[in-house]
Amino acid sequence: MAKDLQKYQINLVGLKNKLHDFVFDLDQAFFAHFEQKMFNTGLCKAEVSIDKQENMLETLFKISGNIELVCDRSLDTFDYALQIEQRIFFQYGEKYEELSEELIVIAADSETLDLSQLLYELVAIEVPMRKLHPRYKAELENEDAEDEIIFQSGNEVKKSEEEIDPRWQLLKNLKISDN
Repeated sequence: MAKDLQKYQINLVGLKNKLHDFVFDLDQAFFAHFEQKMFNTGLCKAEVSIDKQENMLETLFKISGNIELVCDRSLDTFDYALQIEQRIFFQYGEKYEELSEELIVIAADSETLDLSQLLYELVAIEVPMRKLHPRYKAELENEDAEDEIIFQSGNEVKKSEEEIDPRWQLLKNLKISDN
């Protein structure tokens, strides 16, 4: 583990069974440690409340700040505001296992709880699938009407059989004789 990420580790052995509050800064140095680059940079503040109990830890993550995204349409960069609130339970067990988004089993003999990957994932999950600059936001809201034709090249009107040119209709009535 990188030395810079050690500040995102919580020493569980030293915690008493009560509520503990921690504040972490998530900045460029933090985001640079992760291989997946879902966004350029960011500056966020993470407030983590840990309620330590005999057999589990109840945590509440509150993350607020901005991350810099690249618009899929114009390739311009823009700030995307984040406001995240997530409750996660850590239960003591035999080995580390993620049972769901809100329940993680950690080894009973764990001395520390590393929050760095979890903090990164909470931010990364908030990145929208389609990253559009705010100036295109009106277009995104109007996309609910998908059947709307934006551009049509030429008169592509399909004619039914009833609208066939009368000269061709007369040709259909001709019979070819086999002599």
